[in-house]
Amino acid sequence: MTLISDLIKMGRFKGTIPPSDDIPSMNPEAIEMIADRVLALDDSDFHDLLEHFKTRMASDEPNRSWERAVIAYFILNGLRIKDTLKRGKLQQHCFYPDTPRLRLVKA
Repeated sequence: MTLISDLIKMGRFKGTIPPSDDIPSMNPEAIEMIADRVLALDDSDFHDLLEHFKTRMASDEPNRSWERAVIAYFILNGLRIKDTLKRGKLQQHCFYPDTPRLRLVKA
């Protein structure tokens, strides 16, 4: 059972849900276009948007707007995770590019 259907049953949902026929299917190219737009953000825009959606998530009731804010926040948060992973990979590669991984076999 989804959050929206639970809220509808309780009479607390005030938004409108488009029929599933009206929602276009997402293909990999469409998702990659969203990723390209997120990657094109500069740091100040990125942090402003992240805070904006974080505030909306905290203040709104669970409705369509709140759901969109949650999804947008986690898409943007994915950029932070990507940067952290990339930094870790670069540090690991830059500091020890040709050094074999040694371990103590017997002490």
